[in-house]
Amino acid sequence: MIRKNFFLHLLCVLTLVLFSTSVFANSDVNMTDESAQVQDQSSDDQSAEDQNSVDQSADNDEATKATETVESKPESKCSADLRSDSVTDQVNGAKCAGQNKDSKAIADLLNLLQNQDNPTVATEVFIALAQIGETGENDEVTNAVINLAANESLKPADRYIAIAAMVALRTDSTKQQIIDTLSNAEQSDDTLLSDLAAKLKALLEKG
Repeated sequence: MIRKNFFLHLLCVLTLVLFSTSVFANSDVNMTDESAQVQDQSSDDQSAEDQNSVDQSADNDEATKATETVESKPESKCSADLRSDSVTDQVNGAKCAGQNKDSKAIADLLNLLQNQDNPTVATEVFIALAQIGETGENDEVTNAVINLAANESLKPADRYIAIAAMVALRTDSTKQQIIDTLSNAEQSDDTLLSDLAAKLKALLEKG
C-alpha cells in the first residue's frame, strides 16, 4: 500500500514537472514571437522615419533651389539706392535708372513711388519711368503711369508730372485710354491741372 502511494506521488510529481516545462516552453515561444514582432515593428518604424527624412531633405533642397533662383535673378545696379531709406540715395537711384534706361529698375521705381511721399523723389521717379518708357518696350511702365495720372488722391504736383509723362509715353494702343484719362483730369478743381489736361487732350486729338 505504501509502495502504491509512493508511485502515485511520483507520478503526480512527474506530471507537474512535465506541465511546468510545457508552460515555460510555450511562454518562451510567445516571448520570442513578441520580441520578433517588436523588432519587426521597430524596423518598420525606422524605415518610415528614414523615408520621411529623405522626403524632408528633398523638400528642403527644392526650397533652397527656389530661393537661389529668386536671388539669382538679375538686379538693377540702381536698386541699392532705390531701396535705401535715404531721400538722397533714392533720388540718385531714380536718376541712375533713368539715365541708363534700366528696365530692371522698374519694379523698384514703382514700389518707391507707391511708398514715398517726398515730391522730389516722386518727380525723379516719374522722369526715370518716362525715360525708360521711351524705348517703347515697357507696357508695364506706360500702364503704371496712366494709373497714377488717373489717381485723384495723388498730390497735384505729382499728378502734373504723371500726366505729362503719360502723354510722352503714348502709343497707338494706349492713345484712347490716355485721352479718356485727360478728359477726367479736365474736371479737376485744380485749375492748373484742368488746363494742362485740356491742352494735352487737344494736342492728342489733333494728332
